[in-house]
Amino acid sequence: MAEAIGLAASLIAILELSVKSIGYIQAAKGATKERAQLTAEIQFCQVIVGGLRDVSDNAGWQKTMEVLIRPGAPLKLLEETLRHLVQKLSPPPGLRQRLHVLKWPFEEKEIKSILGMMGRQKQSLSLALDNNSRYDSPGNNDVNWLAVNNILQMWTNLVLSLQTSAR
Repeated sequence: MAEAIGLAASLIAILELSVKSIGYIQAAKGATKERAQLTAEIQFCQVIVGGLRDVSDNAGWQKTMEVLIRPGAPLKLLEETLRHLVQKLSPPPGLRQRLHVLKWPFEEKEIKSILGMMGRQKQSLSLALDNNSRYDSPGNNDVNWLAVNNILQMWTNLVLSLQTSAR
């Protein structure tokens, strides 16, 4: 039971961190291409984590979820990456916050590293979601197909967005 509560809290924390980081990214000035790439990657992760949250209560997912939430595992690494983004992007407290125009704090090399890290975690989590959905009971297939369809829709939207911004 404690593991289930910890898992739910971790999934919710990841989703909250992703919303905060997207808000900070959108408020930042400069590095338009990098901001768009990072936002898209975070949104993909949101879809996958949301899918994991939807199926996390199913008994067949318990072992997989326990593995994904361990230190050094994909969910923990994604949470750490998002915490780093929020920390680096959040404006300074107090009066300086009101006067502060949020300048993009990342170098191109660091963004590539963050995107690579998030991409690897996204792939690992997506693979876990896909792999475990094959072993679920027939009654759970609707939830899994919904998650897969959400992922495909996000992918399509990203490709269209990147094509539009490249023009």
